[in-house]
Amino acid sequence: MMKKLLLMLSFILVASFSWAQDRTVSGTVTDADGPLPGVNVIVKGITQGTTTHLDGNYKLSVPADAEAL
Repeated sequence: MMKKLLLMLSFILVASFSWAQDRTVSGTVTDADGPLPGVNVIVKGITQGTTTHLDGNYKLSVPADAEAL
């Protein structure tokens, strides 16, 4: 019984790590005049993205295999 319980808990632990593959990327979009509000920041190749705030800042959760924004 104890072996089965430990085996099941091990599988659950491994599965939870496989789901936690995203990472958070943040930054500020600016030009020569300062921050740019309302800019779309999108992960290249997929439709996941966000829009910059009034101060040009953004924060986005992206897949670990993402190559570019």
